[in-house]
Amino acid sequence: MRGMLNLSLVALYLGGLATVALGLAASQWQTVIVSVVVGVLLANFFYRAAIVQATELARNIWVGFDLYRFEIMRQMNVEVPTDLQEERALWQDLSQRLRNLEPLSATASSADDTAEGVANAEVRATAGGPG
Repeated sequence: MRGMLNLSLVALYLGGLATVALGLAASQWQTVIVSVVVGVLLANFFYRAAIVQATELARNIWVGFDLYRFEIMRQMNVEVPTDLQEERALWQDLSQRLRNLEPLSATASSADDTAEGVANAEVRATAGGPG
């Protein structure tokens, strides 16, 4: 997938480079137009190939996750749901927790930094150092 994206960028770059070089070196506008069209078509082809590969990768991850979801739940110490509605509610809750995880960890990190700063200031004050 990354290779196809890289090839897409290279094709676009080489098409643009050929256009500039041919446009400056010789005034053969037909060749310039052909190089632009070929570069854009190749870039589009490689980009669409990368999209197909990314879609397949996502499907494989989804299938793997779906096959082993009960094992994942056991490792998370979450009770395995008994029916479809319970499972949907559980995954909604877990998704919400994951969405809220980053702001909480950033807040916790800043709170830890603040608590550490206060503790260091208290140590300096009791030791007679600058506060």
